[in-house]
Amino acid sequence: MKAKPSFGGAVTTVLVWGLIILFLPLCLVLLVVYALYTPIDYIKFKRSAYQKDFPRRYRWLCGRHTDNEVYTIVKENNLPVKYLRCYEDYELPGNFFYKDVALNFSHPFFFDEKKEAWLFWPHDEAETTDEITDEVEDEAEEEAEEENTDDCLEEIEARAVILERMRELYPDVPCTGIVYFYEEKFVTGTYGKRALEKMQQNPAFIIYQKRKLKDAIMRYLEKT
Repeated sequence: MKAKPSFGGAVTTVLVWGLIILFLPLCLVLLVVYALYTPIDYIKFKRSAYQKDFPRRYRWLCGRHTDNEVYTIVKENNLPVKYLRCYEDYELPGNFFYKDVALNFSHPFFFDEKKEAWLFWPHDEAETTDEITDEVEDEAEEEAEEENTDDCLEEIEARAVILERMRELYPDVPCTGIVYFYEEKFVTGTYGKRALEKMQQNPAFIIYQKRKLKDAIMRYLEKT
């Protein structure tokens, strides 16, 4: 006795082939675009100031190092800023210092609309465990739904935590203060105008216009 063909199976097969036919041309176009862009990416990588001073092998579409923009500004303008790269992982950002102040460009804060405050998450991912009970898991889900930020710190509290970490990383480097550089368009585009207003109230945040990071750094150094 022959088995009757499954209608559901036929529909699934048609859908799968339909998706393949639909997305295959897009995938091919993307591969062509990536292939054409690879030489450009390689040239940018090789000519970057960071790569020249801290060389490494090129990896496909790896781009310039995350610190290259600021590092280039410091080097080309001969600014009195010390740079210490991350030796544990080449890809991670390093740290910039001016006198005893750390210059941070990594955007470590996020804006909480309910509290109308810029907050910092102080916990390392390594502190969390993979094995948690169902009760703890349920609590975590509830907190996520409520967007609970009770464990987060405002800038003044976060400053002490960040500076302590700096001292642990660089015990021989004096560090008593820290400032954070944020592009205005990034702030308003991501969090809104109210977030920008709150940020402007704290002198620890250095806000700059698009493509004006060099000017912002130099103005800060001149005033300090």
